[in-house]
Amino acid sequence: MAKPVSVNPTESQNIVSNASKTYEVTDSRGRVIVLRKPLFSETMDLLVVVGPEASKNDLYMSQLTALLYVSSIDGTPSLPLSNKKRIDDLLNELEGEGLDAVNTGVITHFVRTFSAEEVKKKSDS
Repeated sequence: MAKPVSVNPTESQNIVSNASKTYEVTDSRGRVIVLRKPLFSETMDLLVVVGPEASKNDLYMSQLTALLYVSSIDGTPSLPLSNKKRIDDLLNELEGEGLDAVNTGVITHFVRTFSAEEVKKKSDS
């Protein structure tokens, strides 16, 4: 009888797999918002849409960058943030409750945190 073959994923396969992971968050209004890591090009495109002046506003950009993670709301796919109207439409659809859930989800699932030990180790090297 043949032994089952075990294939370990390559580093590239792991990166692709992790990049396509999605996470669901539910806002205080009960809406299910699916989050996924945006492509780097989507982040760069957002800078073009926003323009040079608005992109200097760190608070504004942090809120807009969180919008890039929104893949769908209650099963309805989110459109690319390719112009100011789409940005405004998504902000108006999410409102404060949705944006709070998105921000919490992004921090929970996509932001790497470091322990005090890790920070100390890096600063000592």
